[in-house]
Amino acid sequence: MASVFHHFCILVLFILHALSYCSVEATPTPISVAPSQYWDGDDGSWSSFAVQVGSPPQDVRVLISSSGSALWVVLPAGCIVTDPSDCPKSRGFTFYQNESSTWIEKGLFTLLLAAEEPLGGYEDDNSDVGIDNITLGWQGSQGPSLSQQLVAGIATKDFYIGLLGLTNRPYNISSFNNEFSSPLVALKNNSQIPSLSWSYTAGASYLENSYGSLVLGGYDAALFASDVLSVGTSADDTRDLVVNILSITSGEQALLPSAIPAYIDSTVSHIWLPIEACQQFERAFSLELDNVTQLYLVNDSLHNSLLSQNANITFELGPIEGTAQNGSQSTVNVTLPYASFDLKATYPFIGEDTGNSSASSRYFPLRQAANSTQYTLGRTFLQEAYLTVDYERGNFSISPVVFSGTSNLVAILPVGYSPANGLGAGAIAGIVVGVVVILALAAIAAWFFLRKRRRAINAKKRADDAAAALSAAPMTDAKDSPLMGYKQELPADSAIQPKELESPNARTLSPTPSELAGSPKQPSELGSDRITSWDSRTTATIHELPAEDVGAAELPSSRLSVQGLGLVRLQDGG
Repeated sequence: MASVFHHFCILVLFILHALSYCSVEATPTPISVAPSQYWDGDDGSWSSFAVQVGSPPQDVRVLISSSGSALWVVLPAGCIVTDPSDCPKSRGFTFYQNESSTWIEKGLFTLLLAAEEPLGGYEDDNSDVGIDNITLGWQGSQGPSLSQQLVAGIATKDFYIGLLGLTNRPYNISSFNNEFSSPLVALKNNSQIPSLSWSYTAGASYLENSYGSLVLGGYDAALFASDVLSVGTSADDTRDLVVNILSITSGEQALLPSAIPAYIDSTVSHIWLPIEACQQFERAFSLELDNVTQLYLVNDSLHNSLLSQNANITFELGPIEGTAQNGSQSTVNVTLPYASFDLKATYPFIGEDTGNSSASSRYFPLRQAANSTQYTLGRTFLQEAYLTVDYERGNFSISPVVFSGTSNLVAILPVGYSPANGLGAGAIAGIVVGVVVILALAAIAAWFFLRKRRRAINAKKRADDAAAALSAAPMTDAKDSPLMGYKQELPADSAIQPKELESPNARTLSPTPSELAGSPKQPSELGSDRITSWDSRTTATIHELPAEDVGAAELPSSRLSVQGLGLVRLQDGG
C-alpha cells in the first residue's frame, strides 16, 4: 500500500508541474495604469499618470500621447529663475539624470513630432535622450517595470507636462538603424500584456472622481456602453487614427458645413476644425478670436452666458472610405457638454511672451485649421470619448465614455490566439481539483482491490499450508487406527469415553490429528494440547472424554474433527 501511495504522490506532482508550465504559457492579463489623481497642465486640467524613472526611482507625472513612442520627462532645465517657484511641481516634477546610476547618455536630438508637425510651433524643440529603467505607477504600486527604455528629457514649454507614448512604432534617435522599442512593444515582448493594444479616456475634471483611464493590452468594459464605432487604421502610420466627422451639431444648429477626416491625437489639447466650422461656433456661442494668443478667450460675462445656455455639442463620427469594419455600426455620436470646453489657460501657455507669470484666462479650446492635415480631435474630445486601439488587427474603436465608478478589464487577445495555447488560472485550478479527485478515487479503489486480493492470497496460503501439514503427518495402519479416513467398524467391545468439552467457543480444529497411542481397540486418551483452528486465529483445548460407555457405532468414512460441542466431519482431501 505504501508503494501505491508513493506512486500516487509522484503522479500528482507530475500533473501539477505540467499545469504550472501551462500557466506560465497562458496569456497575460491587461494592465490598468492607475491615474496619479492629479489634474495637471497649463492649457487645462488634465488627468496625469505617474511613472518612475532611473535608479533609485524618481517619480514624475506625465500625460498620454496616442501618437508618441517613448517617455518624455521634464528636466531641471525646464524651470528657470524667472519661472514661478512651484515650476517643478506644476510640471509634474523634474528628472535628474545625474542622480540615476542606470542612466546611459545618448545625446541631444530633435523631438519626434511627425503627427504634430503640421500644427506648427514645434520646429525648435529638442531633447536630451538616454536609456534608463522605468516603472509605470507610483512607487509601491507594483506597476510593470521595463529596463533599457529610451527616455527623452525636455526643457521646452511647448509640452508643459511630460508624455508617455503608446504607439507600437520604434523611436529613432538618429537613423533607422538606431531604433528603440516603444514601451508598449517592450511590455508585449516581455509577456506582460496579451497584445499590442491599449484603451484610454482623458478623464473629466468637471465630474467628480472622473480621472483618466489607461489600459494596456485590453480595455475597461465598464467605461463605455454598446454604442461603438470600429474603424480600420489608415495606411499612414504617423496619422493612423483617422475618422470621418460627419456632422457637429448643438441642438438644431449645424456647426460643420461638410464632412471632414480628422486625426485623433491625445498629445495635443485642442480641436482643430476648418475656418468655416470655427465661424459657425463663433456665431452659435458668441466667441471671439484673440489675435495675440490665437485663442478663443472667454471673459466672465461670456462664461456666465454659456453656463446658463448649458449647450451640448454632438460629434457624429463614421469611418473614412475603405476603413469600415465588418459587424460595426456605421456611425457613433459623442456628445460634449459646455463644461468640457470650459478650460483655463495659465502661464506659460499664456503670458510667457510678456513675462506675466500670473497670467490666467478661461478659453474655448477650438483652433482654426489652415488645411486638412491639421484637422484634429485632441484631448478635449477624449474627455467624453473612450478610445481603443488594436495594432495587431489594424483597427480602433471609439465610443461615448461612461464614468461608472467600477472597472471590468477585458483582454484583447493576440492575433492567432487559441484557447489551447494557454490555460487561465481558473481552468488550471479546476483541472487540478478534478485530477486529484479522480486519482484519489482510483487510489481508494486500488486499495480495496489489493486488500481483497491479499486476503484471498493469504486464505489460499493457509489452506495450502494446512493441506501440506495433513499430508506430512504420520499415519498408523488402517487396521489399528479407529480414526482413519476410511470406513471402519469399531469393535463391539470398544468404548469411547468422551469427556464433555468445556470450551463453548471452540471452532473447527485443524485437520491434522494428534498421534494416537495405545491399543487399536481402546484409543488413548487425547491430551489437553491446544490445537490450532482452520483460520489460525482460534485455538481449542481437547479434554479427556468422560468415562462413560458409549455405544459402538459406525464412523462415517470421512475424517473427523471436533467443532462446537460435538463431532463433525472434515472434508476429504485435507
